[in-house]
Amino acid sequence: RSDSSSINAVVGTPVAAERSRNIYDMTSLWAIDRLTSGLVSLKTPESDNWHDLDRDDDFHFEPTNHEERLALERLRDYLFKMRANPNSGFWPSHKAAVKSMCAFGDGWQFIKEESGNRTPFSYQFIQLPEVFPGVGPNGRPNRMFRPFTWTAHQVATEFGDKAGSKVTDMANDPKRRHDRVRVMHAVRPRSDGNRNRLGTQGAQYESFYILPEEKHLIGEGGFWEFPFTRYAWSNQGQRPYSEGPVAYAIAEIQSLNSMARDELIAAGQALRPPLATIGKNFGRINFNPGAVNPGLVNGDGAPLFAALNSGARPDFAQAVMQPRREAVREALYLNLWQILISDQSAGPETATEAMLRAQEKGEMLGPVGISLNEGLSANVDREVGILGRK
Repeated sequence: RSDSSSINAVVGTPVAAERSRNIYDMTSLWAIDRLTSGLVSLKTPESDNWHDLDRDDDFHFEPTNHEERLALERLRDYLFKMRANPNSGFWPSHKAAVKSMCAFGDGWQFIKEESGNRTPFSYQFIQLPEVFPGVGPNGRPNRMFRPFTWTAHQVATEFGDKAGSKVTDMANDPKRRHDRVRVMHAVRPRSDGNRNRLGTQGAQYESFYILPEEKHLIGEGGFWEFPFTRYAWSNQGQRPYSEGPVAYAIAEIQSLNSMARDELIAAGQALRPPLATIGKNFGRINFNPGAVNPGLVNGDGAPLFAALNSGARPDFAQAVMQPRREAVREALYLNLWQILISDQSAGPETATEAMLRAQEKGEMLGPVGISLNEGLSANVDREVGILGRK
């Protein structure tokens, strides 16, 4: 079918390609990538244990004996082992969430409890257009309304007979099984009166999967912890959204993009200027080697055409754009990464120099990286909660 969404997804033009048609300067895009890589490598390096576990009690007492410390270390090592397992999807989801935080201010993940899998939990990155969160009195997320689209086959496989006759018929039809269906996932705190039910239907948060167009409930359950975790760039006040560094630099980014477009036009005019010809010679001039252009010189050999120089100066445009590029780099912390790069020209560092440099990195990255701590802490709480119930 020509209107099939599955066919259009393959042969149609990607949305990203349409949106990138008007991008002429890539400074902000690769700055976001570098900021993401810097935060991930320095805050959560893949080759190192970047957090420990401690006792959870009212007064935060230290572990009192060797058995407690050993149990906490074994649990920590198991968590890192599961995150490194490709079946958990942690690293792709984590990196995408950090990049979303750097670009838009917020990055969201959904941590799902798995059954009969090699990992007890899995991570899924949630794009911001699918996120409609709410926060509680303490400013932490406690509600989520997430509209997304699945194929009819996916819905029928996940929810079985609860998907309804319409979706089931679509899933059984080879021509319609890949047509997409809109689904709504709603999570909110459960009222105290409904906490006496068995299983997840008595958990702290209630969960509903709905087909909005059909107004049909296809799934009901619950979560003991809030399953959506948020990486917030600037989590201030009681707001479900925050501003990222790009929001503060958007004026510079837009100005730089506009100037880059004009610079590209000016460079094109300088390298391939428009030409003027005498008389009624409207033929296209052929500049290929060995080409013949009759009628473009007079009897004395003087050319009957000339370049129209508009006076555009691409070098001046580059000189004006460079300070704006530096402003964008400053806003996206690229200058900070350059400061943190170790200078090896004077030879290898001593142990004392390496220790002082590590302390300097921690102090400089504190304001930038602290935004990740709350989201990472929520990840650990969710993971440990799932393991405890298993």
